[in-house]
Amino acid sequence: MPFDFVQMERVLLVSWLGVPTMTDVKRLSNVVARASREVRGSPLTYIAVVRMGAMPSAEVRSAMVATLKEQLESLVETIDMVMLSPGIVGAMQRTIVRAMSSIAGLGKKFFIHQSTSSALVRLRTALRDPALLARIRRELETRVDPGDAADPN
Repeated sequence: MPFDFVQMERVLLVSWLGVPTMTDVKRLSNVVARASREVRGSPLTYIAVVRMGAMPSAEVRSAMVATLKEQLESLVETIDMVMLSPGIVGAMQRTIVRAMSSIAGLGKKFFIHQSTSSALVRLRTALRDPALLARIRRELETRVDPGDAADPN
């Protein structure tokens, strides 16, 4: 199971624990669909925490874009990806993912962060729900090492 998740009202927080596989693409699609049904069609805020290392295969990356693109466009209001990878390699990986999201047509709803703190700043404005934001902060703290969560700047 390379990811775990928690749903908090209209927020779906996915924490990647390893390199995604084709099985994970299908499982994530099912999780997003189920979360959308539970909020009765209200758009979701999707937050993914990714510990960068090995990239998924080209086949898996293509499947993620192809399988999830339509679903994310129709069921998800925004996508916040927290890519926990410091330095120049991390910056390059975030740039590649940002470019892929633009090519997939998700650019206007896709936000990429290098720390949980920068994601929380954007979510504070977007969600406008202090209680929900506090729950997200607590969930992120349980899923991310304190050194990874801090803004490196």
